[in-house]
Amino acid sequence: MARGRRHLGDGARHAVAHELGVEPLLVARRRLVGLDIEGNKPAHNALLYAEHAGRHEIGSVTSAMWSPTCKRNIALAMVDAPHFEVGSTVWADVYLNRELVWERRMCRARVVEKPFFAPERRRATPPAEF
Repeated sequence: MARGRRHLGDGARHAVAHELGVEPLLVARRRLVGLDIEGNKPAHNALLYAEHAGRHEIGSVTSAMWSPTCKRNIALAMVDAPHFEVGSTVWADVYLNRELVWERRMCRARVVEKPFFAPERRRATPPAEF
């Protein structure tokens, strides 16, 4: 332990944060989730909304790609609470460049569990034959 620093337990740390008016770090406000986006449009840096009208922004896509193994459009995104629960539906604002013209599409996305693909042979002991 560093000299001059006191160790505070979890309860004391929470009490000090509450006295200072700081929201405790125990409550997750944003979370990195996996998304299954409908269609095959790339959703790089797309904004996420709670409804199709696109009025309430709840997060953004950090990376996205078409997965040839899963045969679906997958993405990782930072999503606000309470929309990061598995099975939640969000809307992605995707911009496409088609023949030098930009198009905007609202695509439905579903929050799914990570990893996207976990074959049984990965956990088999001894490893199974291919």
